[in-house]
Amino acid sequence: MPSQTFYNLPVDKRATIMNASKQEFSEYTFHEASINRIIKKAQISRGSFYMYFENKEDLFLYIMDEYQARIMKPLFAKLNEQVFDPYAFLVSIFDQVTSGEGFEEDKELFIGTVRKMNMEIASHLLNFMDPEELKKRSCLFKELKQDALPPRLCKEQTRNFVELLKNMLMSAITSVFSDVCTVDQAREDLEMRIRIVRFGIENLTSSSTE
Repeated sequence: MPSQTFYNLPVDKRATIMNASKQEFSEYTFHEASINRIIKKAQISRGSFYMYFENKEDLFLYIMDEYQARIMKPLFAKLNEQVFDPYAFLVSIFDQVTSGEGFEEDKELFIGTVRKMNMEIASHLLNFMDPEELKKRSCLFKELKQDALPPRLCKEQTRNFVELLKNMLMSAITSVFSDVCTVDQAREDLEMRIRIVRFGIENLTSSSTE
């Protein structure tokens, strides 16, 4: 995360650094992105950069965390006082990311990142789907217990279930931003996959009780 020195900067200077960084990560993969190009565009010294961030990864993860928080805020607000449904939550995330409030501001950054995304970055960006992360936000829900996830799944099954949902969501989002299909088609495909997974989970849990 950024140092306090970064937060103490004037708002316009922080914005300049962030805009230069987002432009760089929109045009290049994480490994190809250059600190030299960022500091040149932001008109700061290399020494100043390392006073603000530990390294390039620290900067990139801060940008992703900031984006994630802004995108998810209205979604969690809509879920306020609702019983958590992991399948509906998945579709809501898809809708929010592809066409929801706050998307236009960093559209090019997100599209560029998704198109060049590796699994490590994807996992970090989607960590809000993990059960432990959801529990941290439990104040946003009327009820968020273990039974909010499919019942009778062991810890290993739950982990694989969450990973499967993450992969389905990432596949749907990537297909839209890579122009493989329209938003409507990707959403329809996602809902079909959810029905298949729901059927499989229900059969898995029912067989485990026999």
